[in-house]
Amino acid sequence: MLIAGIALGAGLLFVLVNFLLLPAIKGLKHDKSTLRKINDDLEIARGVVRMRSEVLAQLENERDRLLALMPYVPLPVLGNYLLGMSERVREWGRLADLNITEITNNDVLSLADGDALFNIHRVRVTAFGEYQNLIDFLEIMDEHNPFVVVSSLNITARPGSPEKHEIRLLLGWLVWVQPDQLPEYVFKAELEE
Repeated sequence: MLIAGIALGAGLLFVLVNFLLLPAIKGLKHDKSTLRKINDDLEIARGVVRMRSEVLAQLENERDRLLALMPYVPLPVLGNYLLGMSERVREWGRLADLNITEITNNDVLSLADGDALFNIHRVRVTAFGEYQNLIDFLEIMDEHNPFVVVSSLNITARPGSPEKHEIRLLLGWLVWVQPDQLPEYVFKAELEE
């Protein structure tokens, strides 16, 4: 009977250890591992939350930089960059007393492959005026948009009018590669101007 009691006790102990205690220990280990992972994820999330003000400050800074570029990097008018820029070029010509007679598209140059934000849109400008009118035009242009570049300049004398010359310029300015993907606040700022 004693042996039967010992065998029964050993059997009960075996059942308790294998079916209750070991699964509970495995469950605890699994729960501990899951808890450790959750704690690690929570620390990462806390770090992100702590960086929130930094990220917002960086975002605000980038927004301000982008908005500062807006007067110099035009958006297309009805899908066309020439319409908006020709209006500006004609205004600069009027201010410089330079008679702008023609503005035509020349080409669009890519600045880089892939991730470039800008292309260079170039136009040919034909005008008539004196040297001083041209100098005034270039100064006004630089004052209003320092990103506009003169790629070529040709001055030709006009028979019968030694003071007035035919002036041909190749102007280039930055344009957005994908203006439809700019943040919404850019368009709001453009409308407010």
